[in-house]
Formats: sequence, structure tokens, C-alpha cells
Amino acid sequence: MSPLHWVGDPARLSFYSKNNRADITSCVWNATVGVYDPYINEMIDVIEFPGLSHTGTYHVGGTSVDEKTGLLSILADAWEPVLSGGTNLTGDSFFLQWDPATKQVLYKINLTETTRGKYSGFATIAHDPDDNAYVVGRLPSSILKINKYGKTVIPWYLPQPIIPTNTGIGSIAATGWTVLVSDTNSRILKFDMRKELGVPVEVPHYPPVNWTITDSGYLPPRYGGTVYLLAEDLFGIIVLRSKDGLWDTAEFLGKVPNPVPNSYTTEPVQIGNSIYLVPTDVGNMSHINTGPGTQDKFPFIDITSQVDELLEA
Repeated sequence: MSPLHWVGDPARLSFYSKNNRADITSCVWNATVGVYDPYINEMIDVIEFPGLSHTGTYHVGGTSVDEKTGLLSILADAWEPVLSGGTNLTGDSFFLQWDPATKQVLYKINLTETTRGKYSGFATIAHDPDDNAYVVGRLPSSILKINKYGKTVIPWYLPQPIIPTNTGIGSIAATGWTVLVSDTNSRILKFDMRKELGVPVEVPHYPPVNWTITDSGYLPPRYGGTVYLLAEDLFGIIVLRSKDGLWDTAEFLGKVPNPVPNSYTTEPVQIGNSIYLVPTDVGNMSHINTGPGTQDKFPFIDITSQVDELLEA
């Protein structure tokens, strides 16, 4: 497969295996989503959202395709809470569900009506087998559960006290009814999504490893839910394994470095049977509200062989 490219400052990539569609968040400041066909190496559509896209206020910080339904979940929120490190929670956060078949927004929810402006930083999404969505907030740790029809939003996990400047969990990935998150204390927490409210269980990892900021997490289908990949912003991909897939404990196998200079590692993703590292240009990300920046090529790095080597070792 030839390298994939995209114009702008992408932060997320999700792949829907049933129709070979890759959904890529465009420039965070444009608040749009590009629809990419990786097999013909072409962008086939761009999704724009009235009142959100091209406003200079909102960015799309998270996307996740529900493999069961093919529907795309999208997070569009004001960037001020993240830029301020939680000292300024001004602005709304929206969750949208998009139907690629009809090219329509099925519903749009203002998450700030649930948070009441007390916590924010929503960035990553997972789905359970009943198609409910779980949205991670980082300022501080929180998980909101949104039912599949968009009728209810509940604070499913919200530790007390709520101190927005305490950056918390930064990634979420689901396998069956189990969801894993990582936090800034280099912990992995496991939740049972069948429970009415989220109850965290710490997953010890051996040998111990510390990380800085994890931008997202992923359980690639290639490994049947036994491998957890964490995107560490400042380094690359952290590789952890639970041989039985139960995630009572985890093995730290090593890290795959990001080879793209001046970029954050924002996502690991499987396309076809290959694993890719998604880098985001740091220079462009630092130009606040200035459009798509100067990046004209955006490579997704095939790291399949490096991950396989760590598993074999």
C-alpha cells in the first residue's frame, strides 16, 4: 500500500473495514472530517458541519466509527479549555453522530448541558456492543455515556473532587464489554461497560513503564483484543499485551518510535491487516485558528513489522 496523505493538521483516523472507508479529522481549526479511500489513495469526500466548521472556534478532536453500524461518532468542541490547561472552560462541546450512507447528522448533543461547564477536554470515543458511545474527558478524568439514540447522556465515570487543571485519562479502547483507558499517572484502568456506572479496576503492567501524555489507545483486530497500543504524544506507540485478552494484568513489550520529525503521535490504527502510526505536525498545531497550516503531505507510517517483532520477542 502506498503512503496515505492528507492536507491540513489531522489528529484522528478511524477505519471502517466493511466498506474500506477511512475517516480522518481535518485541520483541527477547520472542524471538518475527510473521508478517505486508502486503497485508491484519494480523498473522496469532506464532511462540514454548519455552525461548527470554518468558524475559527471549534475543532474536531475525536472520531470513532462503530464497526457494527458503520455510523461515525464525532467530537467538535471549543479549543480554549485545552489551550488553557483547564483554567478556562469557556465554550461548548458537541457530540455528533453521522450517517455516511445518507450524509446526514442523525443527532447533535451539547455535552456542556451535562457538564455544566465544570469539566471538559473531550477527545476520544469508544462503543459498546449495544452501540452506546463512551466519551473521554481529560480536564479532569471523566467518561460520559451516550445512548445509541442520543436520547440520554450520563456522567458514567467522574471522580471527585472535580479539578479541571488535573489532566487525567487520555485514551479509551473497547473489546467486547471491556473498555481500557490510560491516565497521566502511567496507569491502565479497566471498566465493565455492562455496569450502570463506571467502576475502575487498575491493570498492573510488567515491567513497569512510565509515559507522558497518551493521546489515544487502540485494540487492533489483528491481535484479537490481546494487544493494547497507546499513542504517546512525545515518543510513539507503546505496546502492551494480555495473552488471554482478559486484561487482569498486562505485559509491557516496548515502544515503536515516531519517525516523523516535529510531530506528535496521535493515533494507532489498523487498515486492512496493517497497523499504522498517525503523526500530527506540531508546528501547524501551534498556529491557533489560522486554518490548515502549511502541511501539504501527511504520511501514515506502517509499523506492523515493528509491533510483530515486539510480540515475537
